[in-house]
Amino acid sequence: MAEDSTAAKIVGLLIGRDPEVTRVILSDGSSRDMPGGKWPDLDSSLDLVLVAFEPAMIVFRSRETDWIYPELPRPNNLAPVLERPLVYLDQNHWSTLSKATYDRDRVPAREMAAADKVIALAKAGRIILPMSSGHLSETGAWGDDESRYRLGLTILQLSRGWQLRDPHSVRRQEFVRDLRSVANLEIGSLPEVITLEPWAIQERLDANSSSFALEGVFSGADTLFLFEILLAGNVYASMFLNTDSLPRDPPGGWTAAQQKFTDWLAGENARSAREKRASAEVFALNDIAKELAEAAVEAGVTPALVSDWMLDKWWNNKIETMPATMIFRNLLVDKHLEPATRWEDNDLTDLWFLAAAAGYSDYVVGEKRTTGLLRQVKQRLSLPVTVVRSLADLVDILPAEVFAEPSEE
Repeated sequence: MAEDSTAAKIVGLLIGRDPEVTRVILSDGSSRDMPGGKWPDLDSSLDLVLVAFEPAMIVFRSRETDWIYPELPRPNNLAPVLERPLVYLDQNHWSTLSKATYDRDRVPAREMAAADKVIALAKAGRIILPMSSGHLSETGAWGDDESRYRLGLTILQLSRGWQLRDPHSVRRQEFVRDLRSVANLEIGSLPEVITLEPWAIQERLDANSSSFALEGVFSGADTLFLFEILLAGNVYASMFLNTDSLPRDPPGGWTAAQQKFTDWLAGENARSAREKRASAEVFALNDIAKELAEAAVEAGVTPALVSDWMLDKWWNNKIETMPATMIFRNLLVDKHLEPATRWEDNDLTDLWFLAAAAGYSDYVVGEKRTTGLLRQVKQRLSLPVTVVRSLADLVDILPAEVFAEPSEE
């Protein structure tokens, strides 16, 4: 039987938590409620989701009735950057943007004026401010419920769905591709590091974890992809807007091991500066040894070829195909070479995320201690990224066209 072309089509969906409802919106303006069991349960952080199919759009409303409007990718274009500046903010600058929205008296005047401009640019889609799992970890640990909610909401609203891919995943992909290249094996392109792809923020989230059945209600890859974005957004809201703080787990014995090596190196007075750097480079290689071994297995290369790779890439500090990995290497080495360094548990997070961001962003806005290190590495490796310490400094150097009013033509 031929399909009735005059029949009303499904054009949208409303999912509510209180009251619990799943309502299908039809092209003739009518709607109908759907039976339970087919749709993802909304996390308590959200109370409403609106979905439109043509054109594709998803809107989230939080439990406090604040709206979140993510930008959406397409299955064939997960990172539609469109030449917009990619700006990675360290956590303290996200905090400034949150205070600029909710607690303006706590922000100095120059940073306040800059924060207002950054917020306006992000909301207008003129710049891209990716969120990361580092932001998630630090936000979730805040003890004050109201401040944590406001900060998490600020990140969700201004990142607009853009994410910095999990740094562990980025490094593994760099390792695998580079090892296969040295072995003259077929290599593919790396997935975009700053992306709208669902689940990119954390490597271990299952990108095929949809637990609700769509068969028989909707069909088509684009629709299923839209629901994958919906599910990921639901999870991100759960993590960033959680009603309970989530204490951060310390990185095992990593911090103590770094401090022990720094103290030992500082006491090696008979070694030259070059010898100390070489020792720190060996220590840094040991720090990524497990990742490198796992990548070698995934790449299908021999131990001998891994040795060749180390001689060529690691010891010669070649960055072209491995920016995140080599920036991390240099940050770690430089930090060890400063005798006064006192390692803290959050240093691992700072170095990992700054390395990935510096390798794939146009701008990094950090805090004084880490930007000092990153600027040293930028100069040594001739990195194209611009590194600044304040939102005011960022606004001063952003290209003029991001502030230009759109043409009416």
